[in-house]
Amino acid sequence: MAKRRTKKTGKARRRGRSGTPAPAGGAPLLSACLIAKDEEAYLPACLEALAAFVDEIVVADTGSTDRTPDIARRLARKVLEVPWAGDFSQARNASLAAASGRWILVVDADEVIHPRDGARLRRFLPAAPERAYSLLTRNYTREVGIVGWTADDGRYPDLNPDRFGYWPSIKVRLFRNLPEIRFEGRVHELVEPALDRMGAAYPVLDVPVHHFGPLAGKVLREKEEHYLELGMEKLAERPDDPKAHFELGSQAFRLERYGEAERLLRECLRLDPAYPEARRTLCSCLLKRRAFAEALEVAEGAPEEVAADPHFLNLLGVCHVSLGRFDEGERAYLRALERRPDLAIAMMNLGRLMEARQDFEAAAGWYRKVLDVSPAHHEARYRMAKAHIALGRLREGLLLFQEVADAAPEFHERIQADLRALEASLQAIKAGAGGG
Repeated sequence: MAKRRTKKTGKARRRGRSGTPAPAGGAPLLSACLIAKDEEAYLPACLEALAAFVDEIVVADTGSTDRTPDIARRLARKVLEVPWAGDFSQARNASLAAASGRWILVVDADEVIHPRDGARLRRFLPAAPERAYSLLTRNYTREVGIVGWTADDGRYPDLNPDRFGYWPSIKVRLFRNLPEIRFEGRVHELVEPALDRMGAAYPVLDVPVHHFGPLAGKVLREKEEHYLELGMEKLAERPDDPKAHFELGSQAFRLERYGEAERLLRECLRLDPAYPEARRTLCSCLLKRRAFAEALEVAEGAPEEVAADPHFLNLLGVCHVSLGRFDEGERAYLRALERRPDLAIAMMNLGRLMEARQDFEAAAGWYRKVLDVSPAHHEARYRMAKAHIALGRLREGLLLFQEVADAAPEFHERIQADLRALEASLQAIKAGAGGG
């Protein structure tokens, strides 16, 4: 590792908020920059983790009405008030302009970087050869059906004790503090276009970003609506960009505007027939619209490299099962698991398929496999309970019902309805036995 040179001034070396020494007489090594609005629930954990390894934290507040500014002033070196102008890039670039570090790390308020990884990052930077680096974000979720879902590997038990799975995303988060590196795009903003113009590489570093917002359903519908509006403006600026159509189509899909989503995703595929995420999302959209034959047509028309993707094979299975083709669906799910043995959504779908076939023993087995890779999957535990009860194993089923009820209050009504049905069945059996 290259040594940092310092001037002998006789003065104490400056320290960042974390107490990390910065070079005397020179710029600090690393600034963390983020934008925030009404993030009081997440911001303390984010800033406290950053303070362990960065020299400077810059927070650009875009109009919070909660305690976010107070928390930021307590834990960050610089807090900016940036009026919201409907442009995420503008807000992010305001934070970059205020940073004094030689390197900039960009995070969001509902994200955490483990201090252990931060320390490794800090040791790496003084001799880092590139101008920018990408980081993988672990977007934690309870939804195993999300494309790209990955089982937790147990590396961060202190951050993720329930071992929620995640879907990974990769983008540039770390780059040299150069004026030509700035964000672009009103929404889904990136610095990659600026780096591409510079001819700069941005390899991936093994420093994961832990994103916890999705676990709490953090992105509310009104925010999604706002993102959709911004995406419309972005699309108007770039009408021939397949990525802009995909982003907007995905936003419409999340808002359950399936007709609008279908139109945008089909246009994306017209512009780029090999766009894998667009084909997967279009297939999901058609399934939501119950256009099962059209969904199967889209799935079967996928290029070979897309058709071999485990998540796409799972969708192909759903298409077949939705059309009553259980054997073809089962084969597709099993092929998905050959390529991704930890793909919980394929296991869930096999469990449901076995239920439809009245093979409750096999169903329970598949739900157990789901829980092996995703211990907090309440739906799998709930369905396994029902499978045990269908097999006459009442004690096992009732114990599982209790576990679900304790962990997930949203299941209470379903469990109560199941218990009432079970009681009625038992009463009927008892009455029949007495009448005999």
